[in-house]
Amino acid sequence: MTHSPQPSDPAAPQAPVVVPPPPPARTRFFPAVALLGTALIIALFAALGTSGGDDRDGGTAAPAPAEDTAGEGESRSEGGEAPEEEDERPDLARRTAGDPFAIGAVDAPVVMIEYADFRCGYCGQFARETKPELIRSYVEDGLLRIEWRHTPVLGEESVALAVASHAAAEQDRFWEFHDAVYGGHATATDTESLVALARQAGVVDLDRFRADLDSREIQRAVLQDVQEALTAGFGSTPSFLVNGRMVIGAQPIGWFEAIIDDELRKSGHA
Repeated sequence: MTHSPQPSDPAAPQAPVVVPPPPPARTRFFPAVALLGTALIIALFAALGTSGGDDRDGGTAAPAPAEDTAGEGESRSEGGEAPEEEDERPDLARRTAGDPFAIGAVDAPVVMIEYADFRCGYCGQFARETKPELIRSYVEDGLLRIEWRHTPVLGEESVALAVASHAAAEQDRFWEFHDAVYGGHATATDTESLVALARQAGVVDLDRFRADLDSREIQRAVLQDVQEALTAGFGSTPSFLVNGRMVIGAQPIGWFEAIIDDELRKSGHA
């Protein structure tokens, strides 16, 4: 675990901003990115009862609690080094109208893609502390769109929550389910607990929700998100792409504001 100083002036970066390694406040893919591919696919299919035939890569990690404490497979430090310039990733923003996994205008000048695990404590920290501020400051003004990607790297329980959240999304209750899980229910991974969470999130048709927990289509959608995360080069959660620029970890809000503001200036929206 390393400790680095806070960025000197996050509100006014002079160059493209990206958080350099080693990233703080994150849950690492465990034990190593190079070994992830087969393992998560096995976990996905084993946890969800599917059969093989898909050769796309994924990843797993040892289970970890949702609390904000660092444990096996997790890394955390305070702050980070000053932002540095880095090559941008491909544009993976979907900008799909009516996407239940997105918040914000389809044509927002900045899109932030969030790769997260419902059992990752640092993902929960971002969801509770940082995301609401970004929504108030940018999303509500039409400047930022946030798109979620399932990245269940912490084992079968994470897979179960990802699938359940997608089942809730089928009834337009993804973000309510998201808030319920990160509000303290990341250990609810058996069927009845997931149904109770769905009820809390306002899912109306609970019979349909139960059936969707076994949906092959939903399972494939989760796996597709995992593949995207690996293709983007991520090795931990939470990870983000902000207009193609990588941020690793639950960074202080100033880091996100610096990148978003820089992107807004570049697009003439500052």
